[in-house]
Amino acid sequence: MGKINNLAGKILVNASNYPKHNYGDWLEINCLIEQPGKIEEFDYKRYLEVKGIYSVCYRPKSIAQINKNELSGWQKIESQIIKIKYKYKAIINKSVSYPESEVLSAMILGLRKKIPENILENFRRAGLSHIIAISGLHISVITLLLMNLFIGIGLRRRYAFIATTMSLILFLIMIGRSEEHTSELQS
Repeated sequence: MGKINNLAGKILVNASNYPKHNYGDWLEINCLIEQPGKIEEFDYKRYLEVKGIYSVCYRPKSIAQINKNELSGWQKIESQIIKIKYKYKAIINKSVSYPESEVLSAMILGLRKKIPENILENFRRAGLSHIIAISGLHISVITLLLMNLFIGIGLRRRYAFIATTMSLILFLIMIGRSEEHTSELQS
């Protein structure tokens, strides 16, 4: 096969969890780039295309972190928010035993990937899957708690509203970051 130059776009790389890489790290990856195909009856290629991914790398020969710091201002902010998200995840893991810690992480941080399948199935059978998904109800409860907190510490209603709004924006950015972009990089 010939060498591909000037390849642009997203490539899905399936690699081991170690060594650990974080959002914003620049990586040099040596691998065979393939076009995704069908898996039995599932059209994996079409599934990835919806996410803007047109190529895959299943087993990289090597992954090396390079010292390059070319993140945009927004990417730097996102990187810090993701770090905060996983600090909260670590606090939850230390405070609550497994698997309850994973359910709590799903409810608060939107991290559902590590919930055991049998627990997810129990939630589905009971019709309670919505409890572990971040929803408008969760946001309403958090808004109420934040408003009461800010008013309780002495802020006037107007400033409490502004502080709550800013806190909610940061929270929504934090939970809104798709797990497929963050969790495997942080695990």
